[in-house]
Amino acid sequence: MLVLGPHGYISPSWMNDRTQAPTWNYASAQFLVEVEFFEDPQQIEAHLHDLVAAMEAGRPRRWSVEEMGRRYQSLSQRVIGFRANVRAIRAKFKLGQDERDDVFRDIIADLEQSSEQDELLEWMQQFNARGYPKQV
Repeated sequence: MLVLGPHGYISPSWMNDRTQAPTWNYASAQFLVEVEFFEDPQQIEAHLHDLVAAMEAGRPRRWSVEEMGRRYQSLSQRVIGFRANVRAIRAKFKLGQDERDDVFRDIIADLEQSSEQDELLEWMQQFNARGYPKQV
């Protein structure tokens, strides 16, 4: 299973040093899992309740499966239960940590100007040891 986090194109046009090459910054994680299927309706129902409870936790108008009434039974019968036992994790983060300080500052400055890649900007600032704060 592959999970892709924030990612985006980094243009040399943002940098004062015009000898830089374009790149793609990203965060990703690959999980190698062993999948185990189960068909027991009680097990599936317990997992569905646990999943909904976890996803609805902290919401102001928290929802529960009981609110679906009869429809829940119809839909839950179509669910295929499974467990994914994680055997290995391969995470990769290319978030500007290999850039010179001046180039990194240029990238951050341009990302701050654009609202299209806010999540990438936040990750680059958070995970980069230089820790350049976002300008207010």
